[in-house]
Amino acid sequence: MTNDPASEDERLAAFKNYHKTVLPLVKSHQLKTILFQFPPSFKRSIPAFTYLRNVRRLMKNLPIAIEFRNPSWYDPTIIQDVQHYLSDLKMTWVMVDEPHNNNQGVPFDPIITNSDFMMLRLHGRNEQGWNSPTNWRKNRTLYNYSTQELIEIAEEVKKISAEVQEVAVIFNNNSGGDAASNAKELQQILGIDFHGLAAMQLDLF
Repeated sequence: MTNDPASEDERLAAFKNYHKTVLPLVKSHQLKTILFQFPPSFKRSIPAFTYLRNVRRLMKNLPIAIEFRNPSWYDPTIIQDVQHYLSDLKMTWVMVDEPHNNNQGVPFDPIITNSDFMMLRLHGRNEQGWNSPTNWRKNRTLYNYSTQELIEIAEEVKKISAEVQEVAVIFNNNSGGDAASNAKELQQILGIDFHGLAAMQLDLF
């Protein structure tokens, strides 16, 4: 990528060290995926495609999920090509919920590139806070999903589950502390009941 602050040697060292760090999780079957969340500045381009291929090469056979934040990746004229490209790289295309319009943000559309796994990341729909130039860290994800919105999300999860073996839903609307309560409500809507969790895990909620 142009204007990359890291040298090739530094990048190789970072990926090598990271691979060593997550190896215990891999061996204990506790690593679901590694999320690469790219900023809105990461536009669809030949260097970007090359970068993704290099990510796969450097991460070896580790599971990878890709979150795009630039709408150029969702252009209808090329979206199938992007889908096939990520499929070839064995990468999961993350389904993102965030404020968006024709010029900013990305649509909440399921694009399946991995029949084994799909991830949804829900950032909230606070359009004013999302686009606020000031105090954005506090305002961007300040959102509490309504019951009706969660029902609609649950329907999307059910549709995806018919095509994908496992679906993970991550709530990132955490500025106001709404992520956990929204996750619990979605769990109830979907009728999901977890078993065998340790006491400390249960206490998180």
